[in-house]
Amino acid sequence: MRILLINNEYPPIGGGGSTVNKYTAEYFVRLGHEVHLVTSKYQDLPRETKENGIYIHRIPAVRRYKDFCSWWELATFTVSAIWFSSIFIKKIKPDLIQSYFAVPSGLVAWLVTRFQRGIPYFVYLGGSDVPGANPSRFKYLYPFLKPLIKLIFRQSQAVIACSDRLLALAKMVDHKSNIVLIPNGVDTTRFQPALPKSPSDELIILGVGRLIKRKGFQFVIQALPQVLEKSKRKFKFRIVGIGEYKTELEKIINSGGLSQYIEFRGLVDYSNLHEEYQQADIFVMPSLSEGMPCALLEAMACGLPAIVTKVSGNDELVKNGVNGYLYDVDNQGKDCDLRGLSDHLANLLNDDDMRAKMAQASRETTKRYDWKNISLEYLKLYEQ
Repeated sequence: MRILLINNEYPPIGGGGSTVNKYTAEYFVRLGHEVHLVTSKYQDLPRETKENGIYIHRIPAVRRYKDFCSWWELATFTVSAIWFSSIFIKKIKPDLIQSYFAVPSGLVAWLVTRFQRGIPYFVYLGGSDVPGANPSRFKYLYPFLKPLIKLIFRQSQAVIACSDRLLALAKMVDHKSNIVLIPNGVDTTRFQPALPKSPSDELIILGVGRLIKRKGFQFVIQALPQVLEKSKRKFKFRIVGIGEYKTELEKIINSGGLSQYIEFRGLVDYSNLHEEYQQADIFVMPSLSEGMPCALLEAMACGLPAIVTKVSGNDELVKNGVNGYLYDVDNQGKDCDLRGLSDHLANLLNDDDMRAKMAQASRETTKRYDWKNISLEYLKLYEQ
């Protein structure tokens, strides 16, 4: 098959949806398919290139940051992608279009297939692109987007939700559309436990994600004074990621006198990210909302017990008391069970046997999410 992918972000820019795009595309190529990708031009990245067998076409769009894109920047990609793709599909004649996110790429796929009939398109849902998934940020925008997203769903060949909760929310948008569940995956070869792990008196609690309010790192920092009272072990909370919310996080750290317990690692190149997981002992995913977080899958594949919020995706991967712990959070970001979070952190810090048991369970859980298996599910859907 000749497959056209449309996504406003692709490594080295973007977050989880960018990672999903990369791995599925690479496996499509390995399985003998011709893959083209339309994505955003960023800084000095080449306009036209071939990476790991994927033909990448980077088109003009405003993009200031690697990890974040504003609505008006998305609008520039949308206009540019509609213009480019409407011409490009006549040239390559793809068998199908896979868009990543309902907006903006799903909108692009819907519009360009109006001009070129007979090309089916599929829509991947990552999280905030589904009305109701991220009310803390898009509460007032969702009512305006919902009719458009419903239209995009209805005209698609299939809509792919990466978690049970996103599936349910998508069906609330349009129950008549063909909406299926295909979870996100993980590279279990790259992301695997370090053998042996270097001994250390100081345990590492790791968080990975963009430094934005929705990721919830502020709650972990606020829980640390209680953890310090309960923990018998020395520890450090290490945060990997960049973002504008770092200033607010630093204010919380300084006001609590916690700077010696927290380390910002900044943006770590994805090719080295597995080393951050392998050096850690416990993983935290304190998000207010998620789709199915790639960072959590990566941490679990590296054999880390995970302490996560009880939100979409997290609660499908972490079983309470088996490979980690879940705790409650308000999706508006107003409240969090800090006592539960601190208890779970202290319990794992103090219990070496429990950490080892949960680490093994985490690794075992991720084996079914290997990217090869997930990519085959995509191809099976395309061929139906």
